[in-house]
Amino acid sequence: MRHIVFSAVAILVFTPLAFGDAVPLSSPRPVAAIQDPAMVAAHVRAAHRIESKTKRAIPADWVSQITEMVVTSSRRADKSAEFFGVSFTKDGKPAHLFAVFPRSAKRTPNQGGVGHDVACAEYDQKDHRLVLSPATTSSGPDGYELFGIDQLSLICQELVPIVRLQHAFTENGLDYALEAGVIVADGGKHWAWEIGPDEEQMPNIIYSMIYQPTTNEIRVVPIEDAKIAEKVERAVKQSGMILKWAKRT
Repeated sequence: MRHIVFSAVAILVFTPLAFGDAVPLSSPRPVAAIQDPAMVAAHVRAAHRIESKTKRAIPADWVSQITEMVVTSSRRADKSAEFFGVSFTKDGKPAHLFAVFPRSAKRTPNQGGVGHDVACAEYDQKDHRLVLSPATTSSGPDGYELFGIDQLSLICQELVPIVRLQHAFTENGLDYALEAGVIVADGGKHWAWEIGPDEEQMPNIIYSMIYQPTTNEIRVVPIEDAKIAEKVERAVKQSGMILKWAKRT
C-alpha cells in the first residue's frame, strides 16, 4: 500500500510487521493448523458484542465480492490472506483498502528475488470503487497467513471500534488520519490489529498501537508529549477501548 507501513514495534505477545515488507523467517503453517479455535471463538464473541451506530467501514457487498474472487482464484488451503490493511480519513471513512491473497497451493521459497501469484482487492477514495485483481503477481515470497477467507466478514466487523477510535481522535483534537492492518498474534494462533498514523503525518509522535479485539484492549507505546498522551487516553476511552500503556522494548 502507498502509506500503510507501520513501524515494527514488538509489544508483549504480538508480532507486528511492516506491512508489505516483512517476510517470515520460516514458512508458517496453514491458517487451520495454527489458529487456536478458542481464540477465534473469542474474536467471534467480541464481534457479536459490538453495538454501534457507526456504519460498517467495509460494505457487505465488498466482502461478498472479495470472497467470491478468492474462492474462485486461490488454491491455498483456507484461501488465506497474507495482507489486509485499511486507512481512514479524519472523519472515519475508508480512504484506502488493500488486501492480498496468495493463489498457489504451495508457498514460494523463503528467499529473496522471488515472486508469487496473488489475488488483490483495492479501494481508493479518489476512484470510489472496489478494484479486484483475481490473477496478478507480487514481488518477494509469501508473507504470513493471517486469516482464512471465511473469516473476512469477522475481520471487517472488527473495524467498527477502530472507526470509533478515528472519530474520537478527531473530536479530541488529534489531527491524525489512522491506518490499521491485521497482524499475527500469539505465534499465529489468532490475529490482532496494528493501528497508527502513517509516517508522513507530522509531527508524528504517536507510534504503534496494538488492538486486541478479544479483550477490547489497545496497547500503546508511551507518548513523551503529556498533552498528546492525555488526548489519546480520552480518545481511547471515548471509543470504548481499554488503554494499556506498553513497555518500550
